[in-house]
Amino acid sequence: MSISVRSAALGLLLACLSPLAAPAQELPLIKHQGRPYVALDEVAAALKAKAETRDSGRARLILGRQAVLLTRNGTQVLVNGKPLLLSAPAVVAGGEWLVPQEFLAKVITKIAPRV
Repeated sequence: MSISVRSAALGLLLACLSPLAAPAQELPLIKHQGRPYVALDEVAAALKAKAETRDSGRARLILGRQAVLLTRNGTQVLVNGKPLLLSAPAVVAGGEWLVPQEFLAKVITKIAPRV
């Protein structure tokens, strides 16, 4: 599957996840160590959520009363206090928090119940 097709699929996924997201919203994929990632700030903006990324070791994504805690270079995230394992770690590259593409399917679907 090509990057542009994946990107379009991500846009469609996000449009379905939140009625607040623009229908044509697309998140750019970023290749990091050969894996597809998305910027946490972009995910937050698309969902009208808040990303707290000031701490270089931890970040939070907050959507209403739902919260996701990420640890830099960690594959485990806490979704409302419950651990969930990703196959690739959340990373900081170029000063920006990146989450693996699977974060959208595994994590966002848990905090955005309108899927």
